[in-house]
Amino acid sequence: SDDAMVLAKRLDSALVSVMEQQSVLSQQMASEQSKLSELSQAHEEMSTELQERLAREARIDSAKAILGPTEGEMLIAATNDIVLRLFGISFAAGKSEITEQHLPLLEKVQTILRLFPEKPLVVEGHTAATGDPQTNTQLSDKRAYAVMQYLRQALGIPSDRIRAIGYGPDKPIASQSTPEGRAKNRRIDIVIM
Repeated sequence: SDDAMVLAKRLDSALVSVMEQQSVLSQQMASEQSKLSELSQAHEEMSTELQERLAREARIDSAKAILGPTEGEMLIAATNDIVLRLFGISFAAGKSEITEQHLPLLEKVQTILRLFPEKPLVVEGHTAATGDPQTNTQLSDKRAYAVMQYLRQALGIPSDRIRAIGYGPDKPIASQSTPEGRAKNRRIDIVIM
């Protein structure tokens, strides 16, 4: 009977030890399952982000192919915004009216903007540094506004998604001392946020 009691105590002790080990293993398993779930979620998010980036790059490549080198170029800003730099929209001196000569390029711009639906847009007007700076800023404002209005009407863009701003000669991209540089500085930039 003493042997039975000792054996029973050993069995009870072993059973308690096994149950404690089972509890520890269950906790470890739950922790590992939680980590696995987190890793799976992170993998899914990264996969989605990668697919979005690849789709965006494909749209950018398509958009770049639409513009001719004399019409404009597409740039990616440091803020990851897309800048559609349009050299081909050349307004008459002191004027801000869109004319028939602008329409083919503006149709291409519409095609490009359709590749980026629902994105906020900023139409920026820029001028060269010749003449009065205040007049240039006002003129760049009017030109940006004219392009914005054209795009709003043509594409049905809501007013809270697009805005226009004129910078005048304040943001040159080329030298103001050469005719070629001044021609590059006279431009419309459309920023796709």
